[in-house]
Amino acid sequence: MIGGERDYFLKGRRAENQGLGIAAFAYYRRVVENQKTRIIDEIIRVAQKIGAPKEVTDDLNAARSETQFSRAVEVIKHGVPESLLIGGHNPVD
Repeated sequence: MIGGERDYFLKGRRAENQGLGIAAFAYYRRVVENQKTRIIDEIIRVAQKIGAPKEVTDDLNAARSETQFSRAVEVIKHGVPESLLIGGHNPVD
C-alpha cells in the first residue's frame, strides 16, 4: 500500500525505534496524506459493494476531490462502512 512512500515509511519506523515519536508521526502522516486518494477509493469501493446510500458515496467522492486532508477526513468519518471498522472503532475518527 505504501508504494512510492516507502522511504517516508522507513524513516518513520527508524524515528519510532529511536524514540522520536513526533518525527515518526510526521513521516507516517505524510505517507497517509500522500495515499489519501487511494485510501478513499478503497472506502468507496467497499461502500458501493455493500450498497451504502447514495448520499454516503456522494460524500466520499467529495472527500476524494478535497485538497485539504483534514477536511477530507471530516467528510468521510460517517461514511466508513461497518466492515472497515477496527475492533468496532472508526479508523479515521
